[in-house]
Amino acid sequence: MQSSSGLKVRFHANPYTLGDTNLLIRPLLSSVPWLSSLFVLYQLETQELWQPEMPFRALVSVLILALGLAGSFVLKTALDQRGR
Repeated sequence: MQSSSGLKVRFHANPYTLGDTNLLIRPLLSSVPWLSSLFVLYQLETQELWQPEMPFRALVSVLILALGLAGSFVLKTALDQRGR
């Protein structure tokens, strides 16, 4: 990059700004699997794809939520290890 006087100027990103951005993005990104599992449960209810009388509905709900939470945990762990 050149300045208006013709001198070459090196561009350096501010490390403090990037760190603050990562502190915001990582938790949001790691919560996507959990939020998507909540959305799946919401869609199953609003589209009436399953009824309250359905056998094992509570178990399926717990399994969907557990998969979402486990996915969030794995993603958060991977992002934290990558950031070190």
